[in-house]
Amino acid sequence: MKVWFLFLLVTFGVTVCSAQKVLQIERFGSAKTKKIFIGEEINYRLKGDKTWYTGVIQDLLIDEEIILLQERYLRINDIEIIRERKTWSKPMGRQLYNFAGGWLLFSAGGTLVGWEFGWDTVIVAGSAVLTGFLIQKIFKYKKYKIGKKRRLRMLDLTMINPSFGP
Repeated sequence: MKVWFLFLLVTFGVTVCSAQKVLQIERFGSAKTKKIFIGEEINYRLKGDKTWYTGVIQDLLIDEEIILLQERYLRINDIEIIRERKTWSKPMGRQLYNFAGGWLLFSAGGTLVGWEFGWDTVIVAGSAVLTGFLIQKIFKYKKYKIGKKRRLRMLDLTMINPSFGP
């Protein structure tokens, strides 16, 4: 058991981590941060431009404050807004679509036993579809505006290997 633990400690304790450079979004006065690592996709808008760009971070040049993407590089000071896709809005909208379909299906099946299929049924299903569509469109992204409240920083968390011996 001790030999196995020593083997795991040496094997995983000495390996180099590839995600030691981090792009970090900080909010002034808050300890919470949003970290973006090398290899992740970044969706951003430049200052003075209304077009959204997307790229995968290849490397971060800490001293020059440059983000290297697949096809281009950009300075950290040129970024106005970073946005990330929210993962809950699309499934929530789909669930409301499913609810509307089920509501119409069971209401149509209810006509076989004598229930009335009226405008109230259509209004409930239509409002569920409309609510699902609006949730998907409104809550699709979370935007981080870089400026007075937030700042974008690069961190290098590389650990220096101490040299043992003379």
